[in-house]
Amino acid sequence: MPTVKREDIVYRDRYELKEAILFMVELTDAMYEPSEELQGEAPLREILKAINGVMADLAISLPTTGIGCYFFNSKNTTKGCKDGIYRYFSMKSVNVQVNKKINDDLSDTDPENKEGVELKEKFPMINYSTPAEFEKNRTSLNNVLYQIKSEFIFKTENAKRYNYKKVFFITHNDKPYDTTSPDAGDVKKSIKASLDDLYNAKINFVTFLLNKSHTETFDKTQYSELIYLTSDNSSVKSEDQLREDGDYYGINVEAMSIKEINQRIHRRSEVKRVNFNCLLEIGKDLMIEVKGYSLFSEAEPKKPSVVYNKAEVPKTVLRASKFFTEGSAKAISDSKEDIISAYQFGDDLIYLNKKQISQIKCLDQENGEIRHEGKLSIIGFRRISKTLNYQYNMGKSSFIHVETKGNYTNTFKVFSCLFQSCCQMDRAAIVWGVTRRDSYPNLYALVPSTYQGLSEGFVSNKHLQGFFLIPLPYEDSIRGVPPSLKPIAIPDVLTDSATRWLNKFKLKDGYVPSNYSNPSLQWHYKVLRDEALLVDVPEYLDDRVENFNEEQMKEYIRFDKNSIKLEKYHNASMKPDRAEAIQGFKSILAKISD
Repeated sequence: MPTVKREDIVYRDRYELKEAILFMVELTDAMYEPSEELQGEAPLREILKAINGVMADLAISLPTTGIGCYFFNSKNTTKGCKDGIYRYFSMKSVNVQVNKKINDDLSDTDPENKEGVELKEKFPMINYSTPAEFEKNRTSLNNVLYQIKSEFIFKTENAKRYNYKKVFFITHNDKPYDTTSPDAGDVKKSIKASLDDLYNAKINFVTFLLNKSHTETFDKTQYSELIYLTSDNSSVKSEDQLREDGDYYGINVEAMSIKEINQRIHRRSEVKRVNFNCLLEIGKDLMIEVKGYSLFSEAEPKKPSVVYNKAEVPKTVLRASKFFTEGSAKAISDSKEDIISAYQFGDDLIYLNKKQISQIKCLDQENGEIRHEGKLSIIGFRRISKTLNYQYNMGKSSFIHVETKGNYTNTFKVFSCLFQSCCQMDRAAIVWGVTRRDSYPNLYALVPSTYQGLSEGFVSNKHLQGFFLIPLPYEDSIRGVPPSLKPIAIPDVLTDSATRWLNKFKLKDGYVPSNYSNPSLQWHYKVLRDEALLVDVPEYLDDRVENFNEEQMKEYIRFDKNSIKLEKYHNASMKPDRAEAIQGFKSILAKISD
């Protein structure tokens, strides 16, 4: 299959991610009414909790993310906004002030707070007595979309600052415009044109269409027409385009229950992190462009900044380094250009500039010129069962999908053919190369993401159809394991006990890392957040224990005491006279098992 030859490739830095999320929430009567699905909680309070939770998560993973929130159909109008649009907080990076504002509002509107205020009083909506009056006074969807464009397109600082923009549009109202109005056709055309403007500006418009109750579902007819169709002089989006949009940009008109809003908002706020873009050479003169996404990333507690606190405003302290020659205490005053890289070769030094160092790393050259981007080449295929040996794990895997907006034609079809062929023949593609410039080449296996031999619970319909790029070791990197090991005799009693204990901890759907928070990381940021919000920090008990009733607290204390006894008996069992300690150890284990 021929491809367009690619010339004068310009390297683009796509790895620095600056995300912005704008919440647009429509105020309706259903937002204030207690919901049975939320155990009497009002949907608007649930939305505020979800926003608060997203901000807490982003403070850990992506602290530079911008967050903004607007309410429309509001009785209050913020200066500079269209009628009925209230700016709850403007677009800015995750910060303590906004977090405190939401916490205070949640506390003030808590039904159990006798000194609090009504939710409708805190966030008043437009006045109306009839459906016709509501249509007259409501905020038009055109004005809402204009506000979104004003925030993301017209504001130059936001347009340049953020390269990944999302709008979370939350509503109970399934009638975005009055279809009985004489100018309904013009209104519909105008709304679709505004949505096209957002799409062309690469602004991800994510809808959260909420059912009014568990018996009254959301009618998605009008939103389906508005979102899935482009302007009237265009045709319906192609199947490939819809697939790309749905997978990466969150287009969805399916109605949801209000109890799902928290989970959905958290999932949609997760960023598909693009680690690299590179070429994939399938055969001679047959190349496509692919992009690699990070599957998992480990967040770590943030190190404190060093600041100078004697000034009027605390200022960050900048650190500088000095260079010294060996055996000298005097700093080198020459420019950095005079300090170069060198390799020891016997008694001599080989001096290299930056270009020569890049040439050492780069094995792939065309006409003597170094490639300035990554490239992977398929060198063969192998049965997946023989390729994947988990004891040969060499590092993190990436998820590979096609880059449909690159410089090659028919990339999706070529990628699809490769994927289907590997699935049908149960083969993995063995590739060699680099994923980004100035990196050392490595050997990888391209394994279809739907391969059932991967970890149970990991591969499911949640994953897109694509490939996992799994690093493979070289032969001399594989540890030599003896061909046969002498079996160790284990008493049946211990085997049965271990089986019972392990079965209690078996995960039904496999291990999904996103479902299990790092406790030390959560505690680190909880202390920081509580200190910033002037909340008392518990010295010992965690959130779960704070909510225990009397019986649960007794059980917790009993278990904690047993843990202390276990440690004491364990230490005693290390001594020569250990019979009594071992007996006590067994009795405590029996109590816990019961």
